[in-house]
Formats: sequence, C-alpha cells, structure tokens
Amino acid sequence: MIWFNWQIFIVTVICGACFAEQYLQKGKTCKVHHDSVDCSHLNLTTVPLDLPESVRKLDLSYNSLESLKPNQFSNLLNLTWLNISRNSIRTLPSSAFSGLEKLRILDISNNNSTCTFLCNITKDIVGLEVLLLHNNSYVNNNITLCIKEFTQLRNLSLDVFKHFHFNESLSLRKLEHIFFNPRLEQKFRLKNDSFAGFYPSPIRNLALDFHHSIDRPVEINFLRPFVNLNGSLLIHLGYYCSIKDVLRSLYGIRNRILESLYLGQNWLISGSVQYINDKDLKYLSSICVKKLDLSWDSIARIWSKTIWNSTLSKCLEVVNLQGNDFVKDNYLPILPLVNFPKIRDVNIAYFPPSSNVAIGRHIIPYVDSSNTTSTLGSMLRNRRPYNATIYVSDTLQSFNCNGVFTHFGVEMENITFKFRAVGMKMFSASKTNLNVCNRNTHDRYIRLEANLTYMDMSGWDCADLNPTFFSDTGGLLQLRTLLARNSKLKEGLGNDRNAQFLAKLIYLEKVDLSENTLNELHDSIFKDQYNSLKEVVLENNNFHRVPSSVLKIKNLRFLDMSKNNIVDLTHYEMKVFDTWQNLTIDFTENIFCCSCYCLSTLQWTSNNQHKIPDVANIRCRNTLVNIRDVLDNIRQFEIKCSSDFWLKASIIMLVFLSSTVFGCAIAYRYRYKILFVYLRFRKNIREGTEQNFAYDVFISYNPENESDTNWIKSQLNDFLTCDLNLQVAFEDQDFHPGKNYIRNLHELVDRSSRVIIVYQEDFIEYDWGECHLELAAMQTFRKQGSLIIIIRDNTRKQHIPLPLQRVWWKLKFIYWHGDDQHDYTTSLFWQRLKAALQD
Repeated sequence: MIWFNWQIFIVTVICGACFAEQYLQKGKTCKVHHDSVDCSHLNLTTVPLDLPESVRKLDLSYNSLESLKPNQFSNLLNLTWLNISRNSIRTLPSSAFSGLEKLRILDISNNNSTCTFLCNITKDIVGLEVLLLHNNSYVNNNITLCIKEFTQLRNLSLDVFKHFHFNESLSLRKLEHIFFNPRLEQKFRLKNDSFAGFYPSPIRNLALDFHHSIDRPVEINFLRPFVNLNGSLLIHLGYYCSIKDVLRSLYGIRNRILESLYLGQNWLISGSVQYINDKDLKYLSSICVKKLDLSWDSIARIWSKTIWNSTLSKCLEVVNLQGNDFVKDNYLPILPLVNFPKIRDVNIAYFPPSSNVAIGRHIIPYVDSSNTTSTLGSMLRNRRPYNATIYVSDTLQSFNCNGVFTHFGVEMENITFKFRAVGMKMFSASKTNLNVCNRNTHDRYIRLEANLTYMDMSGWDCADLNPTFFSDTGGLLQLRTLLARNSKLKEGLGNDRNAQFLAKLIYLEKVDLSENTLNELHDSIFKDQYNSLKEVVLENNNFHRVPSSVLKIKNLRFLDMSKNNIVDLTHYEMKVFDTWQNLTIDFTENIFCCSCYCLSTLQWTSNNQHKIPDVANIRCRNTLVNIRDVLDNIRQFEIKCSSDFWLKASIIMLVFLSSTVFGCAIAYRYRYKILFVYLRFRKNIREGTEQNFAYDVFISYNPENESDTNWIKSQLNDFLTCDLNLQVAFEDQDFHPGKNYIRNLHELVDRSSRVIIVYQEDFIEYDWGECHLELAAMQTFRKQGSLIIIIRDNTRKQHIPLPLQRVWWKLKFIYWHGDDQHDYTTSLFWQRLKAALQD
C-alpha cells in the first residue's frame, strides 16, 4: 500500500511539473509573418512544438533555452535561417540539427557555450554559409578542426583567446568575411602562424579589432595568409601595442594594392607619443592604398625622406591624421601631402578625445631668425617682407585643420603664406587662430587662392571684422556653405554698417552664424543671397524675433532658431513661413508664450507641426503646461481663450459704462463749477491773474420775480448808487445782448468786488438760479468779505440751497420785511447793508 502511494505521489509531481511548464509558457505567442517566425524575447525554456513546417526563418534569440532536444527541428525541412543566440545553451546533442540540409545561416553567439558540440553537428549542416560563434566560452583550438568541415562558409565570427592560432589547413576557399571577437580578460600574441590555416585565404576585407587584447611583441608576418586581401584592412592593436608595432606588421602585405587601410587608435596606455621614421614606414610606403587612416595614434612627428616618392605617394587619395600630437618643433608632413599627385582629402584636425573644447596644436614650425646662414632666417631677422607661395596639388578637394593652431612668432609677422589650391572645394579650419577675417590680419600671414564651395571659420576671432573679407578674396566667391559659429560676429557685424560681409556670395546656400550672441542682423546682410539661400542656422544667439533679413529670402528650406529668446511669432513672420515650401524650422529650447495673448502663434504652430519636427522641445513661459498638451488640445484652448476674452471684455465694458455714467453724473452735478473754472482759466491765460474790478457790487436775483425786480431797480439800486456811491451791475442793466448767458454772468461776477443775492423761495425755481448760486459761492473764495444774502420772504437760514450751505461761514444774512415795514425798520435794514458792504 505504501509503495502504491509513492507511485501516485511521483506521477502527481511529474504531471504537475509538466502542467506548470505549459502554464508558464501560456500566452507567450510567436509572431508569424509569411515564412518567418519570431519567438525572441519570450523567456522560453523549450522550443515551441507547434511551429509551421513551412517556416524558412526562425528567431529564438533572447530566451532561456539551456539545451536542444535530438531531432528538435527535423520537421522544419525548409529552414534556411536559425538564430539561437542570447540563450544559455552550453551543449548540443549530435542530432540537434538533423534534417536541416537547407540551413545556410546559423547564429549560436552569446551562449557562454564551450562549443565542444560543433564537431558532432557538422554532418547535418555542411551547407552553412554564415556561422556566428562569438561570445562563447571555448578556450582551446579544437574548434578550428571542426570549422574546416564547413567548406561553404562565406562569413564567420568567433572568439580569440590566449594561445589562439589557426595552424591547420581550413580549406575555406569561399570565406569572404571573418570577424574576430577578442576576449578582454585574456591577452594573446599575434604570431606568424596565427592565421596559417587560412592560407591561401580568399578574404578581400579584413578587420582585426583587437583593442586591449594584444600583447607585445607582434610578429611581422601574421598577415601573409591573406593573399587575396585587396579591399579594406582595419588593424586596432592599441593599449598595449603602438602604431609602430602596427606599421611593422604590414610586412605580410607589402607591395599590395588596397582600397583602404585603417590604422587608427593604436595608442599606448602609458600615453607616450610616437616618432615615426623611414624604418617604421618601410612597408607602408610600398603599399598602393587609396584611403589611409592614421588618426588618434599619438604620433608626434613623421620624419621621412623616402615616403614622398614612394608607391604610397602615387596612390594615396585620402589621408586622415586627425587627433595626433604634432607639436611646434616637429615638422608635420602637411606640405608634401598636399602635393601628392592624386590626393583629394587631407584631415589633420586635432580635438582631444575627452574634451568638448578643442585645444589647438602648433603645426607650422617656429623659424629661428638667429640662423644667419639661412636666407629666410636672415630675412626674418631683418624684418624684410617675404611671400612664401605653397602650391597644392590640383586634385586636392578637401582640407581639414580644425583645432590646429599655427605658430606665428614675432619674427614671422612679415611673412605671408599663400596657398594656391585651384581644385580645393572644402576648407575647414574651425577653432584655429588663423583669424584672417580681421582688419589687422587680412592679407597677412595666410592667403588662400582656391575656388571653395565649403568653408568652416568657426571659432575665429572676427571682432574687428574686415567687411570685405570674402569679396576681396576672389577664391571664395563660389561658396555654397559657410560656417561661422562662435566667431565674435556680434562685434564684427556691428561695425559692418553697409552689410558688405556676405556681398558677392551669390551662390551661398547655407550659412551658420550660431553662438555669436547676436540679437539683430542688418536688414540687407543677405541681399545677394535672397534667391540662393536654402538653410540659415542662428542657433544659440539672443534673437527675440526672426531677423527681417531672413524673412526676405525667397524660398528657405531650413531655419534654425533654437536656443534663442523667441516668445511668439508676428503675423508677418507666419505669413512668410507659409510662403516657403517644404520649410523646416527648429525652435528647440525657446520659451514660447502659451497664454491667450499668443493664441495666433499657438494656432499657427498647431497647424504647421510638420514644419517644426522638434515642437515638443519648445518650453512654455511661466507655466508648467507642456506646449505639446496645448497643441494637442488647441480647440479647447481656443474656446477657453474666447470665454476669457468675452469675460474680460464684458468686465471692461461694464467698468467703462459705469465710469462713464458716474463721470457724466459728476460732470452734470458740478457742470457750472467746471464751466466757471474753464472760463476763469481762459481769462487768466488771456488777461493775466491780476484782479481789476469794474463794479463794486453785482446783484443776483430772479428776473422772473417782478416784485424783486421792481424793488431792486427802485430802492436797492438807488441806495447803492446814490447813497453809497457804488458801481452796481445786474442782469437787466449790464448783460450784453447776443452773448452767452453764462459768459455774461461770469464776466459781471468776476469783474465785481462783492456779490449780493436777493433771495426768495422761487429763486431756485428760476432756470439760471442754480447757476447764480454756484458762481456766487465759488467767488467767495476769491473775493474779500462775505456773501450778502438779502431774504425778502420768510425763508429760514437752514433752508437755503445746498451751494450756499457749503460756504456757510462766508454768508451774511439780512432780512427785508416788506414794503409796509416801519421807517425805523427800513432804516435799520439799510444800515446793516451798508455795514455788510464795508466789512
């Protein structure tokens, strides 16, 4: 019974494991496309069993396969391409690839495999043409015995390791490309028999990128087996080996003809520089190669007398000496190089590999003027003008000396070096100290006679710009591309008031004026390029608007305004942008206005995102909103702005109307005061501020009240004129016919020293009553004495009109009790009036 229970338990565990495996792989579906199946990146532990039998291409890379089963692919008879790289396969059964007679490409790389299985599987896949075995763990040479069975191989990749060599005949007559992957943890040596098994190899192109892996010494004949090598050869042995070791290893291919030879980056970890001489160049000189790369080799000097008339000099078309360490007291082979009969491209640029800032090196040697035996030295010492013309091969088309500083000592200031290169089209001299764009160096030191179409003068000091630099140099009038980045052109162009800097460059298609702290350009700077310019780069300046000179260009294709201070676009700018066909604009790292005030700019940007591919790199000003969010929801933004506009407009209109109504009410309430102030001001302007009174008293009354009128004319006027001998003015007597009533009233009140108001209750009902009261009240502040109010009815002081109440302390009331009053009362009234007038 116990035995039976153990059987049940074992069966349950096995079934559970199978079920768990199926469950874990459930949902991991391979992608099928025609006759290709992609099962990569699915973390598979076994090969799927339901693969279509018609598959020709199968990708099982980036999974967790540890092994393959026998006859794993026996039903996939049409399979030609199999990738099982990036797994954990260490061994394979001998029949793993049984039935794959049509397999041509097999990738087993990056499996940490020992590859001991390789000899067991060759019989099933002898037709392989591509075999990739690199990044595995085999550390002996038994693998070479297995590889030779693949006689149809065209491409092969494998690791190299300590004691690595192919000393058995591989008979790989069809092998065209081989890739060697060095194991960084294992240094090895290149010996003459390292590749002996490849002899005679059909390989035309060979890359030996053994950086950090080769130990010294390097034997000189290890390339001999590659007898058909006539394409390109790359040798990187740097870190422990120098360029001298590499040059000596060319012994095995001496007297060959090659398309290209890449010998760059062969520098020592110690940092020591290399001095190359004829012995080092012996084998290189015998090779006819078109393209030669000796960049970043820590070369400090090339001293050779034979290379200039060698096979190399007759074949060389392109030479790259970039990044070496030529110094001022060692001759750089620049002058002989540019005279090679087929030379087309010379690159001697210097940029330190670990720095973003170019540090120039002196390449033109210092000439010792103390050497009186030298004719040139004597001329220098005696400061005699001297022209040194350097003739360049007519085949030279491109010359790159970026980051190279020329050495001009005090003794050389009277020398002009003239380079005559009629065939040269490209001249790149950025971050150098040529600075021939300045007034004080133009026609001095260096003159260039060429028909350039490309020129890079970035980093020159053009603060004291010679505006006619290009037009005076005939060889620059064919320019198509001009780069002048970081050339201090803000100061230089500021002095070019007639916009002559680019004059006569009628073929110019691209101009780059980046990093010059420009905030404006002359309106006519591109006047000769309106029809030719296709690309303008103004990156990293201080522009707040697209310069008007740019907007005059007829059909621009690319405009770079990145890293400026542009906030929005004007309607004219947007209109011009719309007229340019196939335009691309770069506004990267500008800070746009993303508020409703700039809605037109945002609408145009949203509708023209195809013209601004990097629109996501534009930032919004004073907001956390990303401009992409605004553009993607531009319709909602428009509605919000419209709502905000009408809300603000409504508030403004309400405030305006309220202010208008309130202002009108105030103006109406104080209309007479305002008018009187105006009339007084005008009178003062015309006649001055001195007071000249023509009348002693002005009597204000209600002319519509017949009782008041008769009393004034019969009694009050007689008393004032006869008894007191005063000059009296009042409406019926002194108003000028045809003159405005208010002006009449103002003139009489203004020309009278005192005012008497004859008041009854109906006075305020008189049309001009309020006007009389306002004017009389205002005059109290200008005249001496009190304002006399004669009350001829029962009106109390408390009920007098408001204009008079405001000046209550200036008022003096006298009551008239009627015509039937006693003589004593009448006499008392006249005495009070007389006293008030004399007060």
